[in-house]
Amino acid sequence: MTKEEYLQQLMSKNNYCSCPQLSDLSKLRKESEKLEKICNEFDSTLDFENPKKEDLDILLDYLSTRKKFEANIEKYNSQLSSLLNKGYLKLNLHTYKGSWKKRKISTKYLEKLSTKSLVTINCASCNQQIDILNSYEFIGVQKKGHTHKE
Repeated sequence: MTKEEYLQQLMSKNNYCSCPQLSDLSKLRKESEKLEKICNEFDSTLDFENPKKEDLDILLDYLSTRKKFEANIEKYNSQLSSLLNKGYLKLNLHTYKGSWKKRKISTKYLEKLSTKSLVTINCASCNQQIDILNSYEFIGVQKKGHTHKE
């Protein structure tokens, strides 16, 4: 299985966790997904390179929604970092050595990995996979300087 196929398989396992300690994170994720969908709809209907004068209000709505989306992503990443520090989340590194293997890692180990590594985030209580660190989130988590050991 290629890395892209494995990533697609992992992405299909992402879901919301119903554990109470992750309720705020789930709300942020749902709101971010909603805002992302709205931004994508704007992206598909607006001509950003040659905007028409009558599209000004729509462009302003887009910019407002985009700012909310980016702020939500920032809050989500901050919440991820906080929950990792508190031990409510765990990280799993997925590596390929003849077949795909998963192993639990600490945030301290995360700092040593490439941003191209496949790392999933799971609830520490119920083990529900809630997300996959993408490069942007990966760098954000690395910069926080976590020391929580799992």
